[in-house]
Amino acid sequence: QGVRRLHVGRGLAEWVSQRLGDGLRVELAMRYGLPSIAESINTLLAEDLAKIVVLPLFPQYAIASTGSALAEVARVLESAERPPPLQTLGAFFEHPSFINAYAEVAEPILKDFAPDHIVFSFHGLPEWQIRDLDPSGSRCLVDADCCASSCAENRSCYRAHCFATARASQPAPPLHLDVDYKTTLLSSLTRTAR
Repeated sequence: QGVRRLHVGRGLAEWVSQRLGDGLRVELAMRYGLPSIAESINTLLAEDLAKIVVLPLFPQYAIASTGSALAEVARVLESAERPPPLQTLGAFFEHPSFINAYAEVAEPILKDFAPDHIVFSFHGLPEWQIRDLDPSGSRCLVDADCCASSCAENRSCYRAHCFATARASQPAPPLHLDVDYKTTLLSSLTRTAR
């Protein structure tokens, strides 16, 4: 897995570098692995840079992934003698190109499997992490519709990202709280992709 991730990562870095053209340097860095964030940033700092742009390769923000990687970037730059300005590119979970790329990869598999339904599953986060990402303190988990639409207050909310990704892929079914979903869903499906 690690070797494949490195191979794909290097290929992506090369692809991005070609698209950006001359004069812009692209370095691959991994939070846990090699090349490390420290190694890649120190390579960049050896050059005369106008700024460093960081693109975390996590589609949505989560403290454990994007937050951890950005904290490591900050830690490394704190020890630099004269660090250049830092720009961070944000979440891209709802960008049409990202969704289309996922659909393109899934299409041949789903076509052969021919499921009746596709179930999107997202891992959860502790509610305190979700609430901490609401700068207003007035939206997150206040009611059941807090993620019904994207807005400034939930822009960094992982839960809102999951809802937006699912909404972009397929309209959400109506929610009926008095229905036993597991029994109803399992009895009505013959082939499910998840």
